[in-house]
Order: sequence, then structure tokens, then C-alpha cells
Amino acid sequence: MHRELRLANRLAIFFVGISVLLLSLPLSGPVASFKFALQYLIEPELYQGSIGLERLSELPSSLKKLLQADIQNRSLTDQIKMEPVLESEIESLKTENDRLRSEMDLGKRISFSFAWARVVKRSPADWYQDFIISIGKNKGIDPNDPVFAVNGRSLAAIGRVVEVRSNTAVVQLLTSDISAVDSFIVSQSSHTHGAFNGLVQGLAAPDLQISYLPVQAPLKEGDKVYTSPNSASFPPSIFIGTVAKVYPVDPFLIFKSADIRPALSPSEINEVLVGRGIRKTEISR
Repeated sequence: MHRELRLANRLAIFFVGISVLLLSLPLSGPVASFKFALQYLIEPELYQGSIGLERLSELPSSLKKLLQADIQNRSLTDQIKMEPVLESEIESLKTENDRLRSEMDLGKRISFSFAWARVVKRSPADWYQDFIISIGKNKGIDPNDPVFAVNGRSLAAIGRVVEVRSNTAVVQLLTSDISAVDSFIVSQSSHTHGAFNGLVQGLAAPDLQISYLPVQAPLKEGDKVYTSPNSASFPPSIFIGTVAKVYPVDPFLIFKSADIRPALSPSEINEVLVGRGIRKTEISR
């Protein structure tokens, strides 16, 4: 223990000494290059935008090329990460178009942006209830913001923000037993194609359950479930999961229910996107 403490103290003294030395040295070419490179490693955002271009102009040509290559690589990486979002938006629009065409319902439009976050904490006792993500008020996150995850090359709805802190937020999962979201199923029946609205509820278990479906809805395993335009939190036509089991109609009930296999299990989710600034507006009819 004491040996580790001594080593830590020596390292701290060493780095302080290096810092003082760099501050006291004249800004010769090698020293300036080293300072710029160290600054970029600690805070690469300083080299973004117009101010970043001014900083780059002060660098030696060899170091400038290296930093420019890294900046371009970071930009391309961000664009690649957003590709599933764009493809999901296209798929959602196609699904919504099919649904609206069958129902002749103009529905609602939405406007929002995304923020990436990591899952930083889960509770073993409440695995299917919620988890904590790495952004909060610092990134403009608000309660009730929808939360998505990338499923293959598209987005899947996984929950919503229920508590916001300075740098973190709590996400209530769709699998939580206090979660419910308006949704619709797209029937793949060869006899009847159409969308049937229902309510997806969590069971604090791996699967979800959808209820209040019309008795005549021709459901079968594999039918896809999406968020409804009536949802208070989610944009329409975002994938939720697939039908895993259809229950026989209870003669004492006037609706049909089914089990839903979520697009992603909580254990598969390590990175999420939070939809910020959702504004739903009715289209005039």
C-alpha cells in the first residue's frame, strides 16, 4: 500500500516537473509541437471549427498533417455512427407510409435531434427496470425523452428518460413493469394486410405484452410491432419487437393479446441514442 502511494507521489512530482519545464522553455519548434500535440490529446475539441483552423495554421507542417488526418478520422467515425439513424428514419417513413395508406390517417409529424450516451450503471436487482446513462442536463436531456438503440442497421425503441441529473440520466426500459407505450402491429397475414393498434406493457421480464388488440386482428408469430403516432414520448413507426406468442381469445374479453420479443435485450445494450427536443404537431386535416 505504502509502496503504491510512494510511486503515485513520484509520478505526480514527475509530471508537475515536466509541466513547469515546458512552461519555462521558449516556444521553439520542437517544444511548441509537443505542447500542441499534448493539448490535442487532452482536449481535441479545441481544434474543431474556425478556431481550430487558426490553431492548426500555427503548427509545423508534419504535425499539422497528422492532426488533420486524425480530425478527419473523427468526423468520418461520427458520420458512420449516424448512418443507422438515417437508415432507420427511411425505414420508419416507409412503414408509416404503408400504415397511413391503409388507414388514410395523416397522423403526426415530429422534430428532434439525437445525443449518444453510454450505459454506465445497471442494477442486478432490477435488470429489466432501468439503467443509468452517461449524459444528462449537460447535453440538454429532459424527462420523457425517448431512448433508442441500434439494432443491426436500424433503430429500436428501448425506453424513456424518467430522471435527469447533471451528467447522467435514468432510463426506464420498455421491459419495466410500470412501462406502457402506444403501438401498432403490422400484420403479415396473406389474407389481411393492415395495422392494428394496441398497448405494449413491460412485465419486468425478457418479453413484453401487447393488449387491447381487435379480436379479429389476424396475428401470427413474427409480425412486427412499432411505436404509434399516438405515443406521448416516442416518434411513430420506430421498431419495438416481434410477436413471439399469440394468446387464444378469452371469451370474457373483447380484445386479443400477445407476447412481444423486444428488438434488443437489456443485456445487449451498451450504447444508446436519446431523442432531444421532440415536438409533435397535428397536421391540419
